[in-house]
Amino acid sequence: MRTDPRSGHKPARHTPQARRPATSLPTATRNRTAAQAPTPTATSREVRDKAQMWLRHGVRLVWVVCPDTRTVDVHQTDRAATLGEQDTLSGLDVLAGFACPIKAVFEPMGQ
Repeated sequence: MRTDPRSGHKPARHTPQARRPATSLPTATRNRTAAQAPTPTATSREVRDKAQMWLRHGVRLVWVVCPDTRTVDVHQTDRAATLGEQDTLSGLDVLAGFACPIKAVFEPMGQ
């Protein structure tokens, strides 16, 4: 294995499993759900584009948790909605029976 002259590092040996992080798309598509909390520097367009990417790859329900506004954006292939603290987060037909008040998502642990 040759060393990269620019970085001085040897390239990693790649196997399909080694290249794939635990949170990669194949795992998420098997589950058909994805949740993300955007970084503080992410633009709304970047967040929306990432949700659309998950949907294009077979995820059926994407929740984007927005701590600054205390809202959750819910994305499905044919619709999107923003839920506030007065609403209840539902698993819809993807996670049948799941329900959680949005207010509880933002409560500190242990309260």
